[in-house]
Amino acid sequence: MEGHDSSSLNIAMCPWFAFGQITPYLHITNKLARKGHRISFFVPNKTQHKLQHLNHFPHLITFVPLTIAHVDGLPSGAKRTSDVPPPLFPLIITKANKPFHSVLKSYQYYSIAFYQTPC
Repeated sequence: MEGHDSSSLNIAMCPWFAFGQITPYLHITNKLARKGHRISFFVPNKTQHKLQHLNHFPHLITFVPLTIAHVDGLPSGAKRTSDVPPPLFPLIITKANKPFHSVLKSYQYYSIAFYQTPC
């Protein structure tokens, strides 16, 4: 692993809230951290513990839990596509996009942001 130096980046990783998307983002995050980059990895509250074992560089990768506001029509506690049936996916999309807007407003802190949304 290369050391952290002035050429390293501050990176924001904002994957879509589905484990099929979060997991590959975390693999890419580990590759970036191996190069010495610092990464903020944004995840829904209570998801971090499911991913912690995949974080190979905890000194460079920080999980940032996002509080996701309730959206009418969704069951209480639904945060990811795995929490709802397919007909409710559009509501999860609406719900997931809300916290990313505040993250991206603070992009000046980050050298680069990887942001994924389904629509």
